[in-house]
Amino acid sequence: MRRILALALVAAASCGGPAPAGEGTTPSPREPATVPDTEAAPPAPGDAPLSAAECERMSDHMVNVRVDEMRGADPDSVPTPEQQTAIRDELRLEFTKTCLNEGVPREVFECWLKATTSAALAVCAGSSDGEAAPTDVGSRSP
Repeated sequence: MRRILALALVAAASCGGPAPAGEGTTPSPREPATVPDTEAAPPAPGDAPLSAAECERMSDHMVNVRVDEMRGADPDSVPTPEQQTAIRDELRLEFTKTCLNEGVPREVFECWLKATTSAALAVCAGSSDGEAAPTDVGSRSP
């Protein structure tokens, strides 16, 4: 789980910085994330290991959460859609490999997909018992 948390922190850092001049426009702070989550995989039975599609979904959600946070804090720092796609593609392979190798518990997966902040993702990833209930899951800061 520490490796998943480390990847989450790398993703947060990877999404930083404004787009170089001439590389597109910065989306409005009110626009939704421009990088869609991977299509939902059918849920597996209770304790079944996560599938590659579910791990990819976690990775995509992590990028979307970070982009949404950046959009709310400093719209000029939001990567362009092209940069977001590159970040997503780069992180997806490593994250999925780690997710599958570590056997991420289904409870962490469910918590992760409800998280709306980087801090909530970290709480989900850091919970060894899978019963984390971050206070900001499902809510947004004003």
